[in-house]
Amino acid sequence: MLTIFANFRIDSTERLENMKRSFFSFHNANIKNWVLNIRGDKKNEAKEFLEKNITQNFKIFMYNSSNGWFYDTKNLCSNYLSDYIFCWNEDHVNVNTIEKFDYFIEKIKKNNIDQFIYSWFHL
Repeated sequence: MLTIFANFRIDSTERLENMKRSFFSFHNANIKNWVLNIRGDKKNEAKEFLEKNITQNFKIFMYNSSNGWFYDTKNLCSNYLSDYIFCWNEDHVNVNTIEKFDYFIEKIKKNNIDQFIYSWFHL
């Protein structure tokens, strides 16, 4: 099973709308749970949207400590995570089908792949 993990800043209407578009592009995949941290001026609207639309188990946090993003992310990485973690970037959209998304996750599991970068292939 798959955990969707994110620690993102939603600080504008544009970012909020990008997050929604991204969410709807994969939210029906074979997902076990969601572990999300939301920061920024639009965090409450983002949280409300996600609580309304996530159908699997989820935990939503609003950490924004003075120790920074990495520290907060480390604190989120606990027993909430499954064997496979999808690091969600709120402005990336799945341009294929949910079936293909699930297919690739199954191939990753079957082939015991530790890491698969799903975006920024040009790097």
